[in-house]
Amino acid sequence: MRTNSLNNLWMGLLILGLTVMACGEQGSSTADAEAAPVKESSVTVKATGDVMTEIAYSPSTLVSEPGSVIKVTFVNESAVAGMYHNMILVAMGKEKEVIAACMAAGPDKEFVADMPEVLAASKLLNIGETTEFEIKVPDAPGNYPIICSYPGHYPIMKAELQVIAN
Repeated sequence: MRTNSLNNLWMGLLILGLTVMACGEQGSSTADAEAAPVKESSVTVKATGDVMTEIAYSPSTLVSEPGSVIKVTFVNESAVAGMYHNMILVAMGKEKEVIAACMAAGPDKEFVADMPEVLAASKLLNIGETTEFEIKVPDAPGNYPIICSYPGHYPIMKAELQVIAN
C-alpha cells in the first residue's frame, strides 16, 4: 500500500511538472507572438537637379512608424560632372552639428561623420550611380532631417523622415 502511495505521489509530481513546463513553453511562445514584428518597407529616393538651385531629393518626405526598417534605393540622377550626393538621416535638432562634423570628415570619409547624431547614411554617389542602404527608424515620433553633406549642398538639399506612431 505504501508503495502505491509513493508511486501515485511520484506520478502526480511528474504530471504536475510536465504541466508546468508545458504552460511555461506556451507562455513564452504567446509572449513571442505578442511582440510586434519589425515592419519593413522600401523606397526609391532620387537625387535630382543639375544646377545648385535645382538639387533636391524626390520624394522629399518619407513617412514611417517607430522602430521599423526602410530599405532605401538611392539613385543619383544628376547628369552634370561633379554633382555628388549622399543621404544622411540626422537626429532631430542636430543638423548644424552634423553638417560641421561631416565637412570635417572630408572626402576620405565621403563627408559622413562618425557620430551618434548620424542615424543612417548612404555612400557618396557620383552621377548615374545607385546604392542601397537601410534606415532603422527611430523609436521617438517626430520629424527627422535628411541632408546631403556634399560641400555646398546643405541647406539646399534636404528632405524629411516623419516618424508617426499609430
